[in-house]
Order: sequence, then C-alpha cells, then structure tokens
Amino acid sequence: MAPNRLNVAVIAGGPSAEHVVSLRSGEMVVRALDKSKYRVKRVRITPDGRWQSLPEGAKAIEWEEASDRRPAPLEIETAVAKAKSGAASEKVDVAFLAMHGPYGEDGTVQGLLETVGIPYTGSGVLASALAMDKVRCKELVAYHGVRVPRHMVIDAEGWSRDADTIVETVLAEFGVPCVLKSPRLGSSLAMGIVVEPEQIEPLIAELFEYDDEIMIEEHLAGTEITCSVLDNVETGEPMALPLTEIVPKTSAYFDYEAKYTPGATDEITPARVSDLITRQAQQVALDVHRIVGCFGLSRVDMIVKRGKIWFLEVNTIPGMTEQSLYPQAAEAAGFTFGQVLDHLIAGAQKRHAKQLKFKARQAKGKT
Repeated sequence: MAPNRLNVAVIAGGPSAEHVVSLRSGEMVVRALDKSKYRVKRVRITPDGRWQSLPEGAKAIEWEEASDRRPAPLEIETAVAKAKSGAASEKVDVAFLAMHGPYGEDGTVQGLLETVGIPYTGSGVLASALAMDKVRCKELVAYHGVRVPRHMVIDAEGWSRDADTIVETVLAEFGVPCVLKSPRLGSSLAMGIVVEPEQIEPLIAELFEYDDEIMIEEHLAGTEITCSVLDNVETGEPMALPLTEIVPKTSAYFDYEAKYTPGATDEITPARVSDLITRQAQQVALDVHRIVGCFGLSRVDMIVKRGKIWFLEVNTIPGMTEQSLYPQAAEAAGFTFGQVLDHLIAGAQKRHAKQLKFKARQAKGKT
C-alpha cells in the first residue's frame, strides 16, 4: 500500500430514525473505498449522540454493535475532537459523511466539521439544511420556476386548538387520496397516503410524534423517477446520471420497506420514459442541484404525470446501501462505486483548499 494514503473517517449513524440505514450506507462506503489510496476508519454516532471511533480494519459487526458497548474512556472521544486537539493517531484528512436524516444531513455535522477545519464530502451547511426542510426547499425551487405539487403546512399548536377545522380544510383543498409527511425526515419515514377521509386525523396525530410540523401535499398518480447528480471534480459542473424509474411491488408507494427490502421494488435504469422527458427531468435535477446549492452529489425525486414533471424533493446524501438508487445510476453511467467515492473525496479536498484561500484573503482584509 502507498505510504501516503489519505486518512478517511466514514461517519455514520446518529440520533435520527434513519440510524440503521445510515450504518448500511457507511458500511458499503467502507468496503468500496480503495485501501491502497485510503486509510479508512469507521466513526459511529450512536442514537444517543455519542461519537465512537473504530480503528482501521475493524469489522462491520463491531460498528453495528458499538452503541451497545461502553468499552473504554476512548468511547466518548471522536475523530473530530481528537483532530482538533492535534493527536496524530487520529488525524483525519477527509470526513466521508454517510449520514441520513436530522443531525447528519441537515447541516449540523457539516457545521461542526467546518468549525474544526476538516474537509467533508457532500453539500455544505446551508444547502444541507435547506434540502432537509421540504417546505422551504419547495418554496425556493418553485420561485425559480420548477413545478411542485400543491401543499400546505400545519403545526402542532394549531392542530391542538382546532383539529376538526384542519381536517375539513385538508379535504376541501386536496380531497383523498392526499399525502401527509414530516417535512424533515427522509427514507419515507413519517409519511403516508390517506385514501379515506377518516384516515386523516389518526395519521396526523401519529406524524406529530415525529415533528411539530406536517406537510399536506396533493397526490400525483404518475411515473415516479429519480435523477442522481454528480459534480465533475475538474470543472465543478454537475452532471446528470441516467434516470431511474421506481415501481413498488409490495407497497402502495415507495415507503421504507419498499426502499430497503430486496425485491420489494423494481428500480429500472434507464427509466422507461421518452427521450424528451429524460432530458427535461435531467435538466430539472441539475437546476434543483444548483438552486439549492448542492455540492458533490445529490438525488432529485420527481413524478411524471401527463407529460409534465413535478419536483418532490432533493437528497443531499443519497442512500448508499445495496438497495440504494444512487449507486445503480452511477453504474449505468459507467462509473464504479469506488470511482464515485474518489470523486467525492477529491471534491471535498478541492473545496476545502478554496475555503482556506478565501479565509486567508478575508483575514488580510481583501475581497
């Protein structure tokens, strides 16, 4: 192995409902990283927020069971904290973020890494936070001319005051079926499609256990597609990968089980849509990537109905499990998974170098 391998900390887990999915993504990344280029360390954030660093060569089962053990004083120390204190044994050149959901995908961890000066893969603080908030993200992309489904937002306080009126408003505005979801969770957690009016009230009450806001969205029956985007390291320009068509077989929609149960969904790449729709959908994905300010990679989910494309959401850290859509699209575009990871790490280093130069100019009072 080359003596000058980069030290890469793959960070996964975290205190969100997507903890397990994140660990699966992280493990796939660990396995795919070229060990002749990288010295790979697993860093797990437990469901209660503790950071744990496992040495190079640790087994996957150690990562999965780490939160159940309390082995040593080292447990609470993290690659990030020790990098800040300058301990050479825990030097981190790049943090590879394989986290999903609040805390890991919403700009929180990104802000921490910015503070301690560690390069990291994926979007920055602002884009991460914006993409995680489906309501504000929709409002922004709609302002720029991207077609989005009609929606409304209700909060827990309003619901507690007058639930009956809210149910009446939902039925009047959207009818059934309609979609209810938490604006700040991914992996199709905390969401549902109601097909009968009497289902609305209990589902809203259930969703308020996850969030203090709920988004009601019109239901669009059409072809569900997704477009993965990968930044070109040299030019910085995003490129749209082949579309994937999503056809759940065991669920009414692309829910958590359909996403992560092998064989539960047909994921067809390239999507069975016309060349015109393909080009238009890829352009929507590129537009959203730029509007939100994504970096490195993203995945934009859309619905095609009667020849029109509707934006649903953008994921700044797409899933990287064996069942995930992003690796499939990359393979269809001619990239190995390892090459995608190389792109993301190189992009993180390049962005960090630019940030250091900019900060140096700011310190000198130059613009």
